[in-house]
Amino acid sequence: MTIDKQKLQKLLWAEAASFRADCADWKRNTEALDGFLGDKTVGEVALELLAENDELKNVCAAYGRVNTALLAENDALRKERDARHPFKPFHEPSIGYTGCVICGMYTDHGGLPCPKTRATADAAMGKGEQS
Repeated sequence: MTIDKQKLQKLLWAEAASFRADCADWKRNTEALDGFLGDKTVGEVALELLAENDELKNVCAAYGRVNTALLAENDALRKERDARHPFKPFHEPSIGYTGCVICGMYTDHGGLPCPKTRATADAAMGKGEQS
């Protein structure tokens, strides 16, 4: 259904408000609504909108099922990856990796210089005692 839903909503609210208030604008608002709807009644438009709403719910449900399937597939792939390549905590050495040669830890200090290296360099330059 191709109908300007925002305009329909405004016209319906105007018509309903003027009817409830027993306002002189009620007839003008009703005529504007009838002109907008053309040969359809408010009931017919309401039924079409309800059908469209049901169709959209079905589409959303289908996307939800696809999403659930993709999440399950992703979980299975993660489990397969972890079975093939078990996670090793950072403090355990990887094959061929000795870690930091200064402090002996199995870490790269997040890409930063080793704190012991900095302290050693400061001391060697005579800055270790300055604050």
